[in-house]
Amino acid sequence: MRLVTLLSFCFLLSVSRAELPEFRFSLDHMDLKVAPEEDFFRYACGTWLKQNKIPSDRASWGPTEYLMERNAAQLRAICDAVAAGSGGGPEALVGPFFAAAMNETKMNELGWTPVAGDLASIEAITDKSSLAELMGAFQFHGDSTLFGWYVDADARESDRYAFHITQGGLSLPDRDYYLHADFAKVLSAYTSHVEKIFTLAGDDPPAAQAHAATIVRLETALAKVSKPAEDLNDAVENYHKLTDAELTALAPDFPWPSFWKGLTFHPTTLVLGQPEFLAAAAKLFAAESLADWKTYVRWNILSNASPSLHQAAADENFAFYGKVLEGQQEQSPRWKRAVKITDASLGDALGQLYVAKHFPPAAKQCMETMVANLKATYADHIRQATWMSPATRDKALLKLDKFHAKLGYPDKWKTYDGLQILPGDYYGNLQRTALWHSQFQLRRVGQPVDRDEWAMTAPTVNAYFNQNNNEIVFPAGILQPPFFDLTLDDAINYGSTGAVIGHEMTHGFDSEGRKFNASGNLEDWWTPADAAEFNRRADVLIQDFNRREGLPGIKVNGKLTLPENIADLGGIVLAYEALQRALKENPPPTATIGGFTPQQRYFLSYTQSWMQLAQSAIIRKRMASDSHAPDHLRAIAPLQNFQPWYDAFHIPPKSKMYLPPAKRATIW
Repeated sequence: MRLVTLLSFCFLLSVSRAELPEFRFSLDHMDLKVAPEEDFFRYACGTWLKQNKIPSDRASWGPTEYLMERNAAQLRAICDAVAAGSGGGPEALVGPFFAAAMNETKMNELGWTPVAGDLASIEAITDKSSLAELMGAFQFHGDSTLFGWYVDADARESDRYAFHITQGGLSLPDRDYYLHADFAKVLSAYTSHVEKIFTLAGDDPPAAQAHAATIVRLETALAKVSKPAEDLNDAVENYHKLTDAELTALAPDFPWPSFWKGLTFHPTTLVLGQPEFLAAAAKLFAAESLADWKTYVRWNILSNASPSLHQAAADENFAFYGKVLEGQQEQSPRWKRAVKITDASLGDALGQLYVAKHFPPAAKQCMETMVANLKATYADHIRQATWMSPATRDKALLKLDKFHAKLGYPDKWKTYDGLQILPGDYYGNLQRTALWHSQFQLRRVGQPVDRDEWAMTAPTVNAYFNQNNNEIVFPAGILQPPFFDLTLDDAINYGSTGAVIGHEMTHGFDSEGRKFNASGNLEDWWTPADAAEFNRRADVLIQDFNRREGLPGIKVNGKLTLPENIADLGGIVLAYEALQRALKENPPPTATIGGFTPQQRYFLSYTQSWMQLAQSAIIRKRMASDSHAPDHLRAIAPLQNFQPWYDAFHIPPKSKMYLPPAKRATIW
């Protein structure tokens, strides 16, 4: 059954959402005084950009953030309804957790008391072996320290879970914040923030100042041996499978037996992301004094806990991480923070309640039809890729054939067996939830991968590609206007949702996804000539983005953003061609709507899905560490690399928006 035959059916089954009105694609968002060849972003979105401003409790504002606000209001209504905790099942977890998260009076009464035991444990440490054990225990309870760990599919044996270790230990978003002069003011503000937190925790000013200097010195040393963000994308270079004995040989200066004891888990094999970092961090652990490392661990406890404690601590945390790093002017109200942490901690419990109220099952059918259309279009593209040899093409088609989609919500939900949520004990609930998740993960090491599991919660306004499962996942949270709007024509839905589907599919064949085979294993299935040709084509896109400015005078890192840029380009190409197929099978009743053809409405819809106002601080933060280019570039750059956009709006050569064909990237 084709998508267009489902529109009225799906619309009739939609549920009323009274919390906030739905935000939709509209020609009223356009600024027709701007010529499309001069500034297509302003042409498509200019009136909206002029009429809107960033809310004081946000660092950016656009359709995505609006939908997040709308979902948050829906989730708040759900949480409020079960806050008494009198129900069973998910209500019994969500209700008291949310109620405790809302109790600011209790948090202010407790002050630093919730972390007093942890701080006393640090103070009592007399040797580094004991400190390493305590670090393991803290990481078991969700507090990061010197490096990170997680459990996920083994990239070379994707049907089994493996224990992973990655570089870490930094409180700022990226190593560049410590090492580049461009971030000197931020680093100075961070130093002051650390000092203020230590002062709030009871240190006298000279001690707090000395401790802040210690933290910045140690973190700067870790930053110097950390891999740059653009080098973390390479799945091959960041995969190193070791035995525990090999790990000890690599980093003998760290007391691993003590750390494993604290973590209550000792892996016999593990996957290490960045061995050079771990070896250097271990040497640093041995070289620096016990007193300084105790200060470092103490800082991590205080910093991690601050947003969840009394108002003074939460306000100071926001003053740096919200205001300085992202440009957000006011802290989000308590209810928004409570909803967010409830979703992050008990996502499957809250997700069940959300889906039951706000996501009719019929919506899945609508998405399934669109996904099938995009998948068939991608298969045609692979068959027509003359630059690929038959051997590589056949394996690419096999991978696409085995690809599947998860839509809306999981087929089975986590039940959180054994998790105790206590009324009024917010910080304790956070710790017990983190402990439950750690135990849940560690029990799975070496076990078969649960391919039904989701990495996002159902209310999330986002989507993702899982390369180990060879799947795309679209939560219910994003499957609503403006991204999935069944009251509008196909061109609008293909320009928004269709392009995102194509984006996530293309991740399976981007600069990193292409390194995984049809079963989700890290394997080189390309001929050398085909791999070289892919890299040549990808380099065109790297150079394209290296020339673009995310902020005045600050260029985008084309290598860092390459996987997402490939996916963006693939998304608009695939969705556009899938739309042509849909239009051919079901011609629209009129040639234009509002004076625009389906092709024009497609590109307008795509561009409006990216319209956003953002504080310069958060754009700079994302440019330093995020693999996504700034949104205004994601809106425009793919179009400039795609000839049908030029044709649809008659973009002439030598205009501001014109990118010469020789500089355009063509990959999928």
